[in-house]
Amino acid sequence: MDWREVPEILILLVGFSSLLCRDGARKVINPITALYLWKQNVTKLTAKLGELAIRKRDLQHRVYEAQQRGDEILEKVEQWMSEAHEHISGKRKADIDELIAKAERKYCFGCCPNPKALYDLSEKAKEYAAHVDGLTQKVFESVSCFHFQKQESIVSRDFVDFESRNKVLAEIMKALQSPTVDMIGVRGMLGMGKTTLVKEVKRKAEQEKLFDVVVMVNVTSNPDLAKIVEEMARGLGMFQLPKELSARQVADRINGRLRKNNALVFLDDIWGKINLKDLGIPTGSKQKRPVAEQQNKESSSREGQKVCKVLLTSREQKALSEKMGVKNENIFHVNKLEDDEARELFKLRVEDDIESSHRSEVNEIVKRCSGLPLAIEKMAMALRGKEDRYWNSLLQELKSSKDGEYAVVRSAIEFSFKRLESEELQRTFLLCCLMGHNTSIEDLMEYGSGLKLFPQFNKIEDFRVAALYLVNILRGSSLLLNGPTNMQFDMQDTVQDAGMSIASRDGSVLASKDEDAAAVWPDEEAISEKLKWIYLSNADISQLLHELELVDNSEGGCHQKVQFPQLTFFHLSNKYPSSETAVPADFFKGMKNLRVLSLTKMHFPSMPQSVSLLTNLQTLRLNQSKLGALEGMGEIIGKLSNLQVLNLAGCDITKLPKEIACLTRLKLLDMSDCTNLKVISPDILSKLSRLEELKMANSFDQWQFIEQQENQNENASLAELKHLQKLTTLEVCINDIQMIPEGLFNAELERYKIFIGDLWQYRALLLKTQKY
Repeated sequence: MDWREVPEILILLVGFSSLLCRDGARKVINPITALYLWKQNVTKLTAKLGELAIRKRDLQHRVYEAQQRGDEILEKVEQWMSEAHEHISGKRKADIDELIAKAERKYCFGCCPNPKALYDLSEKAKEYAAHVDGLTQKVFESVSCFHFQKQESIVSRDFVDFESRNKVLAEIMKALQSPTVDMIGVRGMLGMGKTTLVKEVKRKAEQEKLFDVVVMVNVTSNPDLAKIVEEMARGLGMFQLPKELSARQVADRINGRLRKNNALVFLDDIWGKINLKDLGIPTGSKQKRPVAEQQNKESSSREGQKVCKVLLTSREQKALSEKMGVKNENIFHVNKLEDDEARELFKLRVEDDIESSHRSEVNEIVKRCSGLPLAIEKMAMALRGKEDRYWNSLLQELKSSKDGEYAVVRSAIEFSFKRLESEELQRTFLLCCLMGHNTSIEDLMEYGSGLKLFPQFNKIEDFRVAALYLVNILRGSSLLLNGPTNMQFDMQDTVQDAGMSIASRDGSVLASKDEDAAAVWPDEEAISEKLKWIYLSNADISQLLHELELVDNSEGGCHQKVQFPQLTFFHLSNKYPSSETAVPADFFKGMKNLRVLSLTKMHFPSMPQSVSLLTNLQTLRLNQSKLGALEGMGEIIGKLSNLQVLNLAGCDITKLPKEIACLTRLKLLDMSDCTNLKVISPDILSKLSRLEELKMANSFDQWQFIEQQENQNENASLAELKHLQKLTTLEVCINDIQMIPEGLFNAELERYKIFIGDLWQYRALLLKTQKY
């Protein structure tokens, strides 16, 4: 007989006798009631949990929609979700299951249940049912809020209170507050200080609270709309957008955000027509009254019609007026500095007392700079703290260079480059120039570690610190600028162009920034044999392969145009990631000395077989790629026995190839944002004994309990990570906190992020803070 079928009267009699013997008659009234109602209490709890599950599912959908918009989830909603999870599938469910298990242990020759266990079960079920009922009755009118996290406002020391600049600044601020002006243009030659001026406009607009939200993005001559909308979303505080959203979907969410607020959007460095709708920028919005009259920001948000104003900068009048439709009266010109302003700027930047020692040299240098702020600043920075002989050397270079202020700028950049302290620093600068605007120091670290830019170090963390140190030196010399975050860097177009020119001068570097990749590909075999670095960004891969006629010849080898015996670094990013590209199987056959291979946003029907021949490869980056046949990819990558860095972030893989276990020298494995990854077989990760960093944020979360592995060997358990004794960084997603084994976090672990939750919501627990 099942214990659940035992009549209540028998349970009461047994329970009464047990309790009476133990506690006495005066203490048995409530326990008797609890014993009598045990079945009702458990049934009631079960029903309440069913209601709670439905309620949680509905709320999860609302939370998901809010996250899609990029809103911040309210703390009280996160707390509710956490408590609901505890009852439905967490610790409190485990408590009830344990009590039921105890109640099923019979005695009296297997006829009677345990009355003490039934009493405990009844009381706990009653307690939990009341709590669950309270959760179910809770109503949330809103699950999220818009939290605008301002872009870092760099109070730039670059802006100086010169009369020529203050006049233009005042005119722009006046236009911003006009109810009839939606678009403003700022025009000026290269290096005239347009960006510096509009950053000051941004700072003042935020300081005076003229707008609810202010965001600034760089467009460049070869605009990448996906990158621009991503940068805009970050600037608007929309950090929780799902990674799988298309640029169009992100733009739609940006549009919804901007329409709800009085907004000011800066688009820096416009070259041609940009469809504002593609960026999510609403057009034609008007405001009932001038911004200047809105003294109370909250009041204006409720009462005034929302407005979105756009401020654009460009070198060309035509780009602003004809291409973007800015009225001529709303286009403001940034001109050269007056002579006294130019001298003052030079003295400010050189930071030395030069009136007595270098007066004549200053006058000569400033004269040659022709009032161009960029030229003046680069000259001053190149000479800061330098001895007399450097002043004389720079003057000689200026006199021998071609006329024109841009030649002066290039001379200053080259002068600064030549006097960098080490070859290590020079190579880092040239690599930064290839990588371009707003680049991650993580990317620089991964490239640099493979290229031996930091030969004195062996650990990934040391590589990262070294990369950050070198970037900070280059920032201090004004060759690099601050990026959107402290782990990114930027640079001026002039500096990037000069750096790419220096890099390609001796024929060892091939790079394309805006040009067609096929146009810069070397035709002569002699040139190919000299190349050490190839960096092709945003390239039309299909067109490149077609124009170069890269087909197998009769001997089974690849076309001679891909024979690069000295090549150590090859980066290729795809302009059209949705288009499938069949790269010849032996494309990489002639690159056997390659140390770094970066293939970004590729769409392979299958991985080129010749990748397996790259036995010197240290860094392999396949981020944001569609990798085709999984079996072939694993077999190829598994042969790269010297690989130390493998970046699969954002890839479409569903299963981690078992051959990854062969990469016993691997130090960094990045599988962040691999949202389709569902299978990691046991005994893969545990074999990577030298692994120092494992990154799996927003990725695989189907870990199994060790007990489950005995029955089904589909997925690994977290216990495997305990074998990684050199692990210093861990980012991982877990469905159930009880899956974390004791001793998971060893003494070497310095940083870790554990994301705990279900598929709808991960609640991030930052257990140790970032160092940077």
